[in-house]
Amino acid sequence: MESFRLSLLNAESDALAGKANAYCMLDGNFVDVEVAVLLGHAGELVSKLEELFVLVNSVSRTSPSLEVWNAVLPKWFIEACAPEATQDQLEEEMSLKRSMIFEEWVNMMNSKPWSVSSWVYWFEPARRNWFWNKGKEITPKNISLNIFTIDHPLTTDSLRWAVKTAGGEVKSIDC
Repeated sequence: MESFRLSLLNAESDALAGKANAYCMLDGNFVDVEVAVLLGHAGELVSKLEELFVLVNSVSRTSPSLEVWNAVLPKWFIEACAPEATQDQLEEEMSLKRSMIFEEWVNMMNSKPWSVSSWVYWFEPARRNWFWNKGKEITPKNISLNIFTIDHPLTTDSLRWAVKTAGGEVKSIDC
């Protein structure tokens, strides 16, 4: 399984470098993601996301510390993230979770900014189930992203947070 994950990371590197058919020898599916541009121009959003995922791809191979992630992730992304929670805050959050209906808790958590540690958790090799392929401008206010998926169910909350921090909003995911 580890060699398969390394093959995925290598394919993602090739895709980010613009090599065609980077994922052709791997078992998985391509998924299109429609994104509305909320801030700025479509080309800027694609550039920001490519910048972010080039770094994620190169750094996630080594399961780095939070300090390393904070040093390498783009400033615009770090600034959009919430501060890291204290132990007391985490315990309070877990108590609240136990008192709520699961869907309510998920909706509440999805409305809050993510911390860097919460976001990078989903890029640890054992948890990661999607990989950046490419992004392209459709109109000045719409882009299309293409990701490569290897597991179901597809967990895209980390992608949604990245898109939001870059100035967009995921409108649909074609699974």
